[in-house]
Amino acid sequence: MKEENTKQTKITKQTKEKCINSCFFVCFVIFVCFVFSPHLPVAHSQNINLEAINGRWSLTIEDRLRRSEVLADLRVQAGGTARLVVLGPTAGEDGLFTGRIRGNQVLLNGQYASAVVELDLSVQSDRVTGQMAGANWRADLQGQRAQVKASEVPVRDYGMLFEAIWNGVRQHFIDPRLNGIDLVAVRRRYLPRVKAARNEGDLVVAIRQSLRELRVSNTEFFLSTGNATTRLKTDRVVWKQLAPDAGYLALSDFTAEDLQKFDAQLDRALDEVGGYPALVIDLRGNRGENLQAALAALNFLLPEGRSVAYFVTREGLQRLGVSSIDQINPSSLPASFVDNQVGVSNFKGAGMYLAGGKYKRPYRGRIALLIDESCTGSCEMFAAAMKEAAIATLIGRRTRGSTFFSSPVTFTLLNWSGVVRNNVKGWRMELPIMDIRMANGMKIEGKGVEPDVLVERTATGDAELDHALSWLEKGKRNKRK
Repeated sequence: MKEENTKQTKITKQTKEKCINSCFFVCFVIFVCFVFSPHLPVAHSQNINLEAINGRWSLTIEDRLRRSEVLADLRVQAGGTARLVVLGPTAGEDGLFTGRIRGNQVLLNGQYASAVVELDLSVQSDRVTGQMAGANWRADLQGQRAQVKASEVPVRDYGMLFEAIWNGVRQHFIDPRLNGIDLVAVRRRYLPRVKAARNEGDLVVAIRQSLRELRVSNTEFFLSTGNATTRLKTDRVVWKQLAPDAGYLALSDFTAEDLQKFDAQLDRALDEVGGYPALVIDLRGNRGENLQAALAALNFLLPEGRSVAYFVTREGLQRLGVSSIDQINPSSLPASFVDNQVGVSNFKGAGMYLAGGKYKRPYRGRIALLIDESCTGSCEMFAAAMKEAAIATLIGRRTRGSTFFSSPVTFTLLNWSGVVRNNVKGWRMELPIMDIRMANGMKIEGKGVEPDVLVERTATGDAELDHALSWLEKGKRNKRK
């Protein structure tokens, strides 16, 4: 009996030791995984002063073509979640990026220029550096904490700001019927979110999402720095010899800036590359911000003058007694070249633009036109006009489908008595004020312009340009036969 008790005691001790060892091993494994695993999204908030991070930042985003300066709102929670909202212009997107912080690295995901991108930021005191990268696209990012004495609109007035914005929409939007949306339902859905916002980032996302209910491109709500936000890093017009019998012409931007200089550059470019039997025109990355610049380029490249596109404004709809551009007979509209001031003055809210036949030696060679998803606005119209005239083969990827032309509109805050307080400092809104169709009735908005030759983007090299040269070479061989 005594031996049995002694034996049982030994077994019990051994079992306890095994349990203790097992528990120790499990705890050790958990500790190792917690400390050393690179996959666990742990925020080491003790290394970061969250109060110093949270708030407004001034950022510079620089890619191959442009350098953009925007304001942003960065917020990091104690649990490690992070989000950044671009307060500057976003081309109608939310400008929202979400993710986590690990040490001093902030890793975020979101959408920029209609593409899914990742942000990898390193925060050091009041400075931030990093990269923004998408599908074979990359931009460098740097910035610093912005000094803000007082917010342009106090949190208590966010609800009034929402009402002011939608009052501006009712007054200025291209369609007086607001595309048939239920404004009461929009107000019911978004006003509580706006009132619940406690910072500029949450406010601007809620308002932008409410404006998207209009179902059109180029609605903008943003905080302005008061300076030009984007600068082109290269000349708007670049030309060179591409091959012994092919020229290259890049049109990187269609802006209203100094159109006379733009004309002079186009004239000189075509003098030098217009003698080649083949020409590659590169529109990739052209944001198409100004219609007049695109029409000026078409004046040089379309061999003969022709109808290109017709438009209507809100005032034009009212004057013609119609509710949509689709009810307009384009042949009944006054027509003019964009540089004919007398002709343009006859438009009165609706008209047909003409272009072409203005270069001293019309180009008659073969044209390969490079397009991609970054081609928007008047860039898309330029591509469609060249395709409609049957003088160019489009190579690349479908354009964005964003052709509503917007303009800044004013909105004011009202106090409880209905008296106008003042124009809202800093905040700006842009709304579509002109609907447009190609001369053949083609609608680009929401659809884009399809290429004749689809070329997928590659990680290395220049696939579109390589296809263009192959297409031109093939055409040269066929011509010999």
